[in-house]
Amino acid sequence: MPDGLRGLIAGVRRFQAQIQPSHRELFEHLAHGQTPEVLFVCCSDSRVDPSLLTQSPPGKLFVLRNAGNLVPEYTNGGGEAATIAYAIEQLEVHHVVVCGHSGCGAVTAVLEGADDASEVLQSWLAHAGDLDGTIRAHWPELRGQERLHAAVHLNAHAQLDALRTHPSVAKAEAEGRLELHAWVYDIGTGHVTAFDSRAHAWLPLADAHGEDPLVHELEGPAPEPHDGWLDHGPWSATLVSVGPDRAAVRAALVQITGSEQDVDRLLARVPAAVLEGLTRTEAEVVQAWVADAGGTVEIRG
Repeated sequence: MPDGLRGLIAGVRRFQAQIQPSHRELFEHLAHGQTPEVLFVCCSDSRVDPSLLTQSPPGKLFVLRNAGNLVPEYTNGGGEAATIAYAIEQLEVHHVVVCGHSGCGAVTAVLEGADDASEVLQSWLAHAGDLDGTIRAHWPELRGQERLHAAVHLNAHAQLDALRTHPSVAKAEAEGRLELHAWVYDIGTGHVTAFDSRAHAWLPLADAHGEDPLVHELEGPAPEPHDGWLDHGPWSATLVSVGPDRAAVRAALVQITGSEQDVDRLLARVPAAVLEGLTRTEAEVVQAWVADAGGTVEIRG
């Protein structure tokens, strides 16, 4: 099994064994419907996780993702148009956030021309507009990363105008039921800037929104950090053998414990390496994960 898929399956097992049971009431509530307050438009880039960035629990954000966090102008069709209409007309969200990010590959392709890209990709990137021309006209001195930085901000802000071509957006905004926001997230630092329409400038997020209700709507208790699976129950899992693929077993155990150092100490004690304080479900998950990676685990309770 490919390592990438193995990691996904391991993640599902961990979710089913630990996360879902510990948040059972939340998921039972969400099973009956959703009431998100924000439509969050962001890039498909694997480094961007809107729920992690905003520390939002399930049910809080209605997310629209695509390459470049682009919003095509309204043309009576398309997945983006339908998603936007559903969020505003049916879910009645109060805010739309368009969030760009540092080092965006789609924006880079727009700046560089993407001449070797497929026709479908070039057609999609055209929704970003003439970023290169705008920068040349207003900031001809910009080069390299500074130029990309400016383009990412221009692109995020330009999508607000594209949003306003959608009838549902224009109507809700005119009636005071909807606010539009442009953000840019710096992946390396975690810093977020927001466009302040009053100052007509990009400011740090807190300065741009201040006491705006959006700040409070996105606030909430942060998810508790995973602190290992100890002290949950009376079961134990003994790592009897590692098998031929030690690296795969190690990776599986790191997924379980969250600590590379703890796993290395555990592997040093094979065949008497024991994880204690597990529930039965957790012990069975450990056994299954390690077995998938080629090792052997005995469980007791």
